[in-house]
Amino acid sequence: MKNKVKQINVGLVALIIFAYLGNYFNLRLFFGVDFIFGTIFVWLISYYYGKFWGTVAGFIAGVHTYFLWGHIYSVILYTLEAFTVNFFWQRKSKSLVLLTTLFWLIIATPLIIISYLYILKVSLLGVLLIILKQTINGILNAIIASIFIYYFPLNKILKVRTKKLVLPFEQTS
Repeated sequence: MKNKVKQINVGLVALIIFAYLGNYFNLRLFFGVDFIFGTIFVWLISYYYGKFWGTVAGFIAGVHTYFLWGHIYSVILYTLEAFTVNFFWQRKSKSLVLLTTLFWLIIATPLIIISYLYILKVSLLGVLLIILKQTINGILNAIIASIFIYYFPLNKILKVRTKKLVLPFEQTS
């Protein structure tokens, strides 16, 4: 039993480190726009280790955005994304991509407008670019995480038990 606990903790710690590194090793595009990949691992942690650890990982991964962009608002936003999507995932919807899309459109967009337009005084065009980038980035990360969850045997690598997954046909295409 003790070996199993150590293995789970090693897998969890490794995924949390990967979540942070997914934001550290970002893809710089243009105009200071960075694609970050930490939430891929946040969703894997959420699926294999639960909502609590997924939210903790969302915060830890989000911390690097402070160093990328120089403000705390993205740390708050990415932690809120992990908490909100985890709250509804497996409870109301099994679709990580749908929940992530709804989060970015319904919750994050108004928060981005308030924090960037009114508090940080970014231009309207800049705010629209940030909304578009973060929404696309979040949805892309959810798609990649879903592919890993549904098509790769990570539970065997991480040595965790998962419930039998029934994948709706709509999510396979």
